[in-house]
Amino acid sequence: MKRILTLFLIVCVTTSSAVAQGVMTDQQVVDYVKNGLASGKSKNDMATELSARGVTRQQAKRAYELYQQQMAEVMVLRLQRLLTVHMWLGERRVP
Repeated sequence: MKRILTLFLIVCVTTSSAVAQGVMTDQQVVDYVKNGLASGKSKNDMATELSARGVTRQQAKRAYELYQQQMAEVMVLRLQRLLTVHMWLGERRVP
């Protein structure tokens, strides 16, 4: 989580008002960062590439907020599954 925040902060700091050659959606920025981290890309390389693609400070902030929302939704789903399994196991116990 700290790595994602750091990346988005780097994008915010290094991004100027670049002219977008191809506009990326906020979700595309999030996906790019997730894939980049998974493949071992450096934060600086990703920040440079996103800046070159026209990602602005405002978009980086929105993308980070979208990422946080998605991670919160994932955690809720995981907790729901865990509680369902826990309840199922509790019902199967023989007194």
